[in-house]
This record gives sequence, C-alpha cells and structure tokens, in this order.
Amino acid sequence: MTPHRAWFDKYTPHSVPVCVVDGTVVRSTGIGSVNFGPVLQGSEVRVVMFHQVLHLPALQNNLLSVLYLTRMKDFQVLINNQSMQFERHGILLFTASLQGNLAYLDGTTLCSPSQSALASSSSLSLLPLTLDLWHHHLSHINIDAVK
Repeated sequence: MTPHRAWFDKYTPHSVPVCVVDGTVVRSTGIGSVNFGPVLQGSEVRVVMFHQVLHLPALQNNLLSVLYLTRMKDFQVLINNQSMQFERHGILLFTASLQGNLAYLDGTTLCSPSQSALASSSSLSLLPLTLDLWHHHLSHINIDAVK
C-alpha cells in the first residue's frame, strides 16, 4: 500500500476499506503495479514489479505485507538483527535494512513514465493522456517507445 500515485505503472480505480493501525478505516482509490529498483551490496539489480498495490492517499507511509509475500507469493524471508532478505525460488530479489522496529527496502521506487511526464508538464495536464497524444508530442516515435 502506498499514498504515492506517481509510482504506479498500471493503475485502475478500486475502492476498498482498509483498517489502519489506529483503528481508522480509510478507502483505497486505486490498485495497480509499482516498479522497485533494488540495490544489493551497493549495486542496482533487476527491477521487481509489485502487483496489486493499493493506492491509499490517506496513508503516511508505504506498507509492505511480509505475510502476503510469504503466504501468497512463495517468498522466503530471512531476518537477522540488521536486515531482511527477500528470496523467491532460491533467488535473492531485494533486501530491507532494519531501523528500530521498522524495515526500509534497499533501493528506489521507480516513478511511472506517464506520471513523471504529467508532473513535469503543466500545459499538457489539461489534455487527455493517450498514447496517440504522446506519439505526436514525441515526434512520432514508435508506440512501443512511447509506452
């Protein structure tokens, strides 16, 4: 779950109630995919795509369910006193550094190209964001490059 709309690569409106830690119920506004660029031992590695990420604008921080990853996505999580390692099918995909009772993923969340372009262009924000529009604005480059 994340409050950051700009992180979504694929996004669909989706409203479900979510009970947060203080007992408050907030509603999601969408669901989609988020790309994460892990850093392992100081080097960037293959991007991990998280699917079915809820967009909850009311959240203060991102939340990742370790139990969901282990129970539903076949992850193994190894935890020691300083870090967490997230493996799937014997391959280390990403890590998290522990700080107190919290864990922070090691790497960077990658903003969606369409959201980055929208944020950087106020004149285009009034127009519908379609592939055809971007194709024209980007000097008619091929559609795969636009995507």
